[in-house]
Amino acid sequence: MALLPRNRPHLHVEGGGHNEPYTSPRLSIQGLPPPRARAAHAARLKQAVDQAIEQARVRLAAREKGVAEGTPGFYLQFELPIEHQHAVDSLENKPKAIELVAVQPVAEGHDTISATVFVPERAADFFDKRIEAYRDGETKTGRPKNEALIARIDNVQLGAAQSLFTDDPELFPAAGAPTWWEVWLRDGRLPTFRIVAARLNVATKEHTISFPERDVILALSDLAAMERLIQHSDAVAELRVAKDTPRLFLEMRAVEQADWAANLADRITPPSAVAPAVCLLDSGATQAHPLIAPALNPADQHSYDPAWGVGDSAHWNGTAH
Repeated sequence: MALLPRNRPHLHVEGGGHNEPYTSPRLSIQGLPPPRARAAHAARLKQAVDQAIEQARVRLAAREKGVAEGTPGFYLQFELPIEHQHAVDSLENKPKAIELVAVQPVAEGHDTISATVFVPERAADFFDKRIEAYRDGETKTGRPKNEALIARIDNVQLGAAQSLFTDDPELFPAAGAPTWWEVWLRDGRLPTFRIVAARLNVATKEHTISFPERDVILALSDLAAMERLIQHSDAVAELRVAKDTPRLFLEMRAVEQADWAANLADRITPPSAVAPAVCLLDSGATQAHPLIAPALNPADQHSYDPAWGVGDSAHWNGTAH
């Protein structure tokens, strides 16, 4: 097959590719962990983990038959110092199916970060064993085993709906208030969530948004019902409050939309000549749109085939008119 000429000035590939053997990435935590009184720190964390697991098993035993679906498990919420937040990825363990699901934004005035993992019941002793090895074992260099992670953990507790809430904390729904939740689901758990939601009479929207490792669905419930849904499934990764949609603008007539766009265009500050540039691969852009024109130079629009043109095509749903 003949090679096509490299005549696209907006696409530049340096050199050619070559094969390399696959290497599994190994997680490495950089920097020194906080200084700890080893025995006391291990004892405190082990007590917290054991208490959380005991509470989790009570909840699991209380799951209603005919309602629960998915792998039995629970959530553990960890607190780490802000300066060691890079260590949250190490809480995950894929061979044990322990998944990091939610990292909450740091609240103003707080010096810790909260991260929550889903733990299958069959792996309930995972963190206990890591803490015990930190307490009793040493590496070849004489350091406590698992120090890079365990010494960075300030506290552990059983997770709940609030542990999975990654929105503005002030938006967390009050008890008893029916709320449209934006529910981010773990990979492949959408059917499980729908089944449990139906069994608990939790209304859900039919439409979902899918990402490589998450599905997002809207669900209407109060806090107690959402807690039950979490208790009876392994599906939920994150929770947020559903925000207003642009339905008002989408249902406007074109002339009304134009008025709103013109009003906003008068308040836009165009980017400077040295502002960072973004390469957007799309099916076309309506450069003449008053909200796009200040930031898109017609000379920067290209298409692989000149016959396609560079404007928006209603058929391919590019930039909205």
